[in-house]
Amino acid sequence: MADDPPEIYADDEAWWPPGQRVAEDETVDVRCPCGVLWHVHTDLIGSRLRCRCGEWVSVAAPDAAGPDTGLLPESAPLIVESFPVVPAASSRGQSRPQPSEHGALRNASVSAQARWTDRTLIELFLLMMAFIVPSAVLQFGTTGDMRGVFMPLAGLATSILVFFIALMSRGYAFEGLRRAAPKYFLEALLATGVALALAYAWMALVSAASPMERSDPFAPLKDEIGLGMVIFVVGVVPGIFEEIAFRGLVQGRLSVLFGTRQGLLLAGIAFALAHGVTPALPIHAGLGVYLCWLRWRSNSLLPGMLLHFAYNTTLVVVGAV
Repeated sequence: MADDPPEIYADDEAWWPPGQRVAEDETVDVRCPCGVLWHVHTDLIGSRLRCRCGEWVSVAAPDAAGPDTGLLPESAPLIVESFPVVPAASSRGQSRPQPSEHGALRNASVSAQARWTDRTLIELFLLMMAFIVPSAVLQFGTTGDMRGVFMPLAGLATSILVFFIALMSRGYAFEGLRRAAPKYFLEALLATGVALALAYAWMALVSAASPMERSDPFAPLKDEIGLGMVIFVVGVVPGIFEEIAFRGLVQGRLSVLFGTRQGLLLAGIAFALAHGVTPALPIHAGLGVYLCWLRWRSNSLLPGMLLHFAYNTTLVVVGAV
């Protein structure tokens, strides 16, 4: 590949599949005739993508590429159509494509889709276990006051597990840890109030349909470890790590595999199921899908983290629905 001026490399650089900075040892670089340098995952060797300027770029193995361009003849059999790159702030100030509305891998080879699907399912399974297993151990392995003592440890265990699983994702989980426009933080605060109002209204309807005693489930825990620690365990920790897990890793993987709309819908459902099949499931599902939508529009995890923290903390302070 011919060397180009550094300013061209910095201004015209993109990754494929979208939304992920792929490791150097897993990429093949091809340059479009218009100057855009594409870093393409090796799973997509043999496919073609449409560059932002409309030119078709064929992805070849490094030893099969031409000496200067990295382009193959127009007869390459597999087609992966790209879309305009949306500028997004990153630690290196580079632009990159966002998840395709039609799914970046939909037209890739069967083997590439299978590898991506297998990895997605494994990571999703591990994440679900990271949330379910510590909670199950807490529920069935402790009683009474001891449950309050060990609840922070269960939350810490989940956070550590999510962190290590996120490290395996090679960029997806932490991709959204970037600044967002102030309007999205304001939207997150307003959405918190709407979500709380809907949650309390829904649970009031559930209680009216099947009368049951309602009490604050956090009251014993607040008496045992204090309000501040409960806010940390229920508000701060989930607000950070659940967003990294579901709006980072899960939504990123599923959006590339199925497309933006299907990806955020499935990620929202996975988020709800991780919180258990309870009367609050519709609330968790709606909130999960909205958080995915907010993450997609803001191109950041931070507004969702604010909403998640504010919602959970309000429930702790005033009493859960």
